[in-house]
Amino acid sequence: NKKGDHLKTRYLNYYTHDSTAVFYNGAAMRSKEGQIIEGNNGRYESGSRNFSFEGDVQMFADSIFVVADKGMYSSNYGRAFFYDHITAWKERDTLHSNSAVYENAKAILTLDADNYIATQDQQIWADRIDYFRESGNAELYNNIQIQDDAQKIFLLGDVGKYEKNPMVALITENPVAAMWSQEQEHHTVKDSLGVVLRDSISVRRDTLFSRGDTIKMWQVPM
Repeated sequence: NKKGDHLKTRYLNYYTHDSTAVFYNGAAMRSKEGQIIEGNNGRYESGSRNFSFEGDVQMFADSIFVVADKGMYSSNYGRAFFYDHITAWKERDTLHSNSAVYENAKAILTLDADNYIATQDQQIWADRIDYFRESGNAELYNNIQIQDDAQKIFLLGDVGKYEKNPMVALITENPVAAMWSQEQEHHTVKDSLGVVLRDSISVRRDTLFSRGDTIKMWQVPM
């Protein structure tokens, strides 16, 4: 098209009365910026310059890879929309959602339905996540949960930021931190002759909760 996008497909029906193309049995689109979107079936509407894909939808843009059940690329705005069973990868980060938008100019992947991120050391949940492809940082909104199993810390709140290198997690609205510990205790019961009657292990858990106007957690390289 005039915007510089290219579509390659095995089968295509082009309807001249409304300048709409329907394609099937596999297709790949390369935008003028170089991002690639593939899918089994779809359509292209010349008036709006929208490409729609269904079935095994995949996108590769620079260093981020996305798969989903459905996708749509708006050539006029340089945005790709994804729906249902979305998984994205960037290096060692894995992202999951059921609704996402990738804005090519800003290199931001926005997750806004059933969102989850797994990094090397943390797990992150929020109602909305703005993930910055170049840095791996994220801005978090509403029902935030950040879990660090290595440090045994859980952060909760409604507005926050996550920075990757070095790791910084900042909660600025309704912040709560939960720090937990877990210790094993060995119990042995013997009779009067010293014979072991019962030998068991129990787990003792304890959690410390704290609140504040702002809560910050960070890693310091040693």
